[in-house]
Amino acid sequence: MAELSNHLCECGCGQKTNFLQMSWAKKGWIKGEPRRFVHGHSISIPIETRFWSKVKKTEGCWLWIASFARHGYGAFSDFKAKRTFKAHRFSYALANGSIAKDLVIDHKCFVRNCVNPAHLEAVTQAENLRRSRVRKETERGELLKEAILQLG
Repeated sequence: MAELSNHLCECGCGQKTNFLQMSWAKKGWIKGEPRRFVHGHSISIPIETRFWSKVKKTEGCWLWIASFARHGYGAFSDFKAKRTFKAHRFSYALANGSIAKDLVIDHKCFVRNCVNPAHLEAVTQAENLRRSRVRKETERGELLKEAILQLG
């Protein structure tokens, strides 16, 4: 039987934990230190707390700094529901409630990893595509204008 430490399980059950038998850098384990939890126990961190811990808030955009899915959108997993969400959709739903099935979330700030609810808006796919075209045309127009000005 493994030797028990004086460290108590962090789930709050009050049981003593044993010592780690090996080091594992990815999990932050160091051989000989007490385990944080008794085997099979864990702390239940609220999903909102987990989500916001992966966000860097700036004056404007709140940037997702964890995992990314295709096309540069943040990805957030709810392990209990066994589902992965796009981070901006999860943020919008936290702030505004559920998203209608026929709507997509548009980034008004044009920053794909932004999860600031004030920068997100639920729109139809057609409106999202229209806005995307306008943004691209504006970007091209501004670049062309800048190039013309530099040529003088």
